[in-house]
Amino acid sequence: MPKIKTITRQNVVELQEEIDKALSKLGKKHGLDISTKGSISYNRMSAITKIEISVLGDGGEMPMGKDQQNFENYKHRYELSDAKLGQEFSMSGARWKIYGCKPRSRNAILCEKLSTGQLYKVSPREVKNALRLEGLLS
Repeated sequence: MPKIKTITRQNVVELQEEIDKALSKLGKKHGLDISTKGSISYNRMSAITKIEISVLGDGGEMPMGKDQQNFENYKHRYELSDAKLGQEFSMSGARWKIYGCKPRSRNAILCEKLSTGQLYKVSPREVKNALRLEGLLS
């Protein structure tokens, strides 16, 4: 990549990919999950982004970021005390994984659809019913 004289949208996209790769490598070295958080705001001469650093959970794969910590702290509120982060279940003909929650959004658990890798807000009732059907909740 040639030297950048002014910051453009294309520069920001390319830089964010490179920054995330470098941060991921650094994170692996220290046993952490490190990545840029959200979008990068920029003008012609400067850019700003946030970096999130999270300790990896017990399994070593799921980062213990804010959403994951919230799930551990507030899962009783959703009547999911026996549920675990990263727990997989079937719902609507697809496999899902519990990713976390946002306590201000009282009626939503963050779940990852494994076939696409995308996060969705799913009602606690749906998650609870799916876990019960698989015998993962009492």
